[in-house]
Amino acid sequence: MNEVIYVAKLAKKQKIDYFELRRQGFHALTGISILLFLIFNVLNKWVLAAILVLGYAIYLVNKKLKVPIIWWFVKHFERKENLKETPARGSFFYVLGCFLALVLFPKDVAYVAIIVLALGDSISTFIGKSYGKTRAPWSNVKLLEGTVAGIALSFLGFLVLYFFLPGFSVTIFEGLAACIIAMIVEALEIKVEDRKLDDNVVIPLVAGAVILILRSL
Repeated sequence: MNEVIYVAKLAKKQKIDYFELRRQGFHALTGISILLFLIFNVLNKWVLAAILVLGYAIYLVNKKLKVPIIWWFVKHFERKENLKETPARGSFFYVLGCFLALVLFPKDVAYVAIIVLALGDSISTFIGKSYGKTRAPWSNVKLLEGTVAGIALSFLGFLVLYFFLPGFSVTIFEGLAACIIAMIVEALEIKVEDRKLDDNVVIPLVAGAVILILRSL
């Protein structure tokens, strides 16, 4: 019932959610930056692994000491309900999702997984919260406008890779299927032992898995 009420409140919103605009803009910029650094060999999966370890250490310290510069970013980009218990949790899982994509998938497939996370997830949340009115049939909490926007923008990002990245082997059909299915799954409440799986991990894993499954058929 609470989830239905939540969706009903979202559907009445007619104004831009500027906090989500700032937060999701940062989300998209982070993902695009990671992708570009990977393409130009500034980053690799082992550097991301080191960032994960360092990030977790900073997270533990920041919960107690609130390191000034880091805490400024947390306050400006983290949702209020997460500030006390799990500050910067989303950032940790974001990097984890990118790392897992690089470990589990071929490089070009991992790139698609990361672009879907960077663009699809960010725009779907912003559009859904700011303009959404129609509940997605497969979800109690997500709005259809957000999912459609996520599919569209992530596919646009895929097309940039498809046309401009040398040696890119993911087909248009595979890329479109990855965008559609990953964004539909993003709207689901997937839980393991009553804990919701973080979208920042689920989205890239689903996007990459879809491409591999299609290649195996």
